[in-house]
Amino acid sequence: MSKPESPAAPALDEAARLYQQLQRQFVEAGKNSRQETARGFTTPSPQSQSEWQAVLDTMTKMYAVVVHFSDGGAYDASDVTAHLDDALVGNTTVQQGATQESSSAEESAESDARDRGDAESGGEPSEEEQLKWFTRSLRNLKGLEDTSDEVCRHALELWRNAHRVGDRNLAFYEYPGRVGTMTLRLHQAAHGSAKVFEPVPQGSEVEWHQRVWEITSGKCVRYANFANPRVPLQQGDWVTKIDVVAQFLAAASAVHLGHEVEPTDNDHGGPWEFVIDAHDQDWPRPVRDALVGSAERPGYVRLAEAVDMSEAPEVTRLALQDQLVAGAYLPTPMARYLAKDRKLNLKLDWALVWIKGRHGQHLAKWSEIFRTGRKELRIRVARGEPGAAEAYAIAKNVYASYLGGMTRSTKHNMALLRPDHHDQYVALASANALRSLEKAAAHGYAPLCLLRDTAIFADPKQRIKNIEGMRFAPDPDTWRQEGVDVAVLAEEHSPGKWAVEDYCQATPEIVQAHTKGRTTQLKALVEAASREEVSA
Repeated sequence: MSKPESPAAPALDEAARLYQQLQRQFVEAGKNSRQETARGFTTPSPQSQSEWQAVLDTMTKMYAVVVHFSDGGAYDASDVTAHLDDALVGNTTVQQGATQESSSAEESAESDARDRGDAESGGEPSEEEQLKWFTRSLRNLKGLEDTSDEVCRHALELWRNAHRVGDRNLAFYEYPGRVGTMTLRLHQAAHGSAKVFEPVPQGSEVEWHQRVWEITSGKCVRYANFANPRVPLQQGDWVTKIDVVAQFLAAASAVHLGHEVEPTDNDHGGPWEFVIDAHDQDWPRPVRDALVGSAERPGYVRLAEAVDMSEAPEVTRLALQDQLVAGAYLPTPMARYLAKDRKLNLKLDWALVWIKGRHGQHLAKWSEIFRTGRKELRIRVARGEPGAAEAYAIAKNVYASYLGGMTRSTKHNMALLRPDHHDQYVALASANALRSLEKAAAHGYAPLCLLRDTAIFADPKQRIKNIEGMRFAPDPDTWRQEGVDVAVLAEEHSPGKWAVEDYCQATPEIVQAHTKGRTTQLKALVEAASREEVSA
């Protein structure tokens, strides 16, 4: 086996790819801006603004990749996705000027009014506009930069036919994140019973809005990452990497999210705030219901003291012990996992909870649209239909963009801005991952690490796939077998299950990365070595 590439290589390769993408975007945006100026435009059109925003986003991605990852793993406590989240959705440590905020708010309000109008009237972009936007979005994806015009046309047709809102095919709107917001708007317009929740804007004068932003920008325990260097690993041992299939999409299908009701003189209509005696475990009923009762409620609780993790399973302790300190905020799906599932003693001094009648599974129907679409396209990919793989790639990019960033984007999604929603489904996804890994550990399979939706084990993939209590999707070998029913496999390849993605024999570099607890580097090395195993 040849020596794996340097751990810095994937980051540098990605930066080079982004630079080439930036050049193409810059040329296209500049050409269109000059054409608009020649036609007498005094201000950039929404399309032109979107193109220049794409240039800015690519530059931001380059910054995140180069600054945080060109050293090949020094930043081992997190991964590139986390840094891109911070860079692209507006980390509050980077404050914008008041004029820029005002301008962004006005532009977002205009965009929202347009979206609402399109959703209610049934209007949609022309086929020419959709193809242009779809092609640009597809060619922005890694490995698809050179997709032909013909394949783009086929892919758009397949994508539209696979995604339906009511009795109409979904249109493609400008960029993947906006497709997500428009899908929600269209669903709300088509179903009068669908809840139209209000935004939680940054800088709002509403007190509970301010508390939500304080929480989500501070010590909010929503991710569960860990390294476990104590698990033995030697050169030549088999290593298997597994990922959660569409992790956020699965969580969004089930999570409860808050909404507001008409305010009264005695009630602002939002979540209720509770001050709690840290030494009194008789929590207020809404808090008790949210954490240990039968009713799941969205919200947050604050720890008065660090949590005693001595009785917690090892994977839970590794993932959360350093985060569960006094003053930390827990979204209720994470707190419920700790208090109800793990029976840990949480000493609380404050809570913010949406009570009965003010929450629901508001993204369940939205998620079903994309779950159905990805399943249909997965079947077409397996059958080898032209454009299917590209349509499937865009399908994943749409729901991942919306759930991964748009719900908390202060730049692109002011009208549906709900950082509290984002915190709830991310925390639920993390808690569900820990539940699965606890089952694996209970059967003698201790993971080397957990990194968001990825876990790595020092075991052959055949053994990992048979862990009792863990739900696995069909792996690539199964899809390639002759005579298999791809419709059945697509049904089984459902969001929330685990999938074996990479496996290889441990190299000296992999062993070293594991020993030093460098999870990002370990993941990159396993993926690189796995590619070599397949091509050998």
